[in-house]
Amino acid sequence: MPLSELKKTVEVLLEQGQKTLLERSTKRLRENTVVCETEADIAAAVEANKFALYAWDGDEKFEAHIKTTYKATTRCIPFAGQYTDELLPSIPAGTMRTIFARAF
Repeated sequence: MPLSELKKTVEVLLEQGQKTLLERSTKRLRENTVVCETEADIAAAVEANKFALYAWDGDEKFEAHIKTTYKATTRCIPFAGQYTDELLPSIPAGTMRTIFARAF
């Protein structure tokens, strides 16, 4: 490749690589997120190495219990308008969509 094309070629390759990484991670996230209604659902999702999407009320004791019992932590509280709204369209007042999972 001529040296004059190196910069443009590297920029294109980096952009393609970033796009591919984003597509793969988005697909993985969507395919591995499980809507949970109970603690038992959270346990099953975590044991299956999935992301447990749960309407959590922010109770720190519950969060500590999940961490101690299932070795999972709060991974994310998604912003409104993200894919989690589609998976869990309505949640009780005073709760927030929260993803619990194990860190790997």
